[in-house]
Amino acid sequence: MTGSELTAQDVFARMLREHVAPALRTAGLLGSGQTFELRDAGTWAVLGFCKSRYSHAGEVEFTVMVAAVGKDRWEQIRADVTRPRLGRRPAPSDTVYAQALRLDQLPGGPGDAWFTVHPDTDPAVLAAGLLEHVRAAALPWLAERAGRHPHRDTAAGQSATVGDLRV
Repeated sequence: MTGSELTAQDVFARMLREHVAPALRTAGLLGSGQTFELRDAGTWAVLGFCKSRYSHAGEVEFTVMVAAVGKDRWEQIRADVTRPRLGRRPAPSDTVYAQALRLDQLPGGPGDAWFTVHPDTDPAVLAAGLLEHVRAAALPWLAERAGRHPHRDTAAGQSATVGDLRV
């Protein structure tokens, strides 16, 4: 596929695959595609990239969402037979059963949490700006929900790293 044949969806997927996902994994998150998690024994702490329903081949608008809920509480919610479609972990956009926020709702988040991709968008440039906001707002929020606080040693006496934070 040549550059002129790329759609905004192609550029969005490439940005996540080649730039965002490796940076999030380096920061200690696990995942792929549009959903990542900060592993914690007692808490689901997830981050996701949510596209607008109005996105199309010429333009993708997306935002970053974070969500957290205790794993025991999540299993109680899932066990309720009236909620059969809930997944193994909460979706980053699950504002009903988890504490979920958009990037702009977090302390340190940008004023506008919607990002736009066009077929001619440079994915590396967009990813760099996006990751600055994720490191400043989303990663600290996830770390706090997972019980990790800056400059505090873990139970094993070791420090865990999340993004640029020593947590």
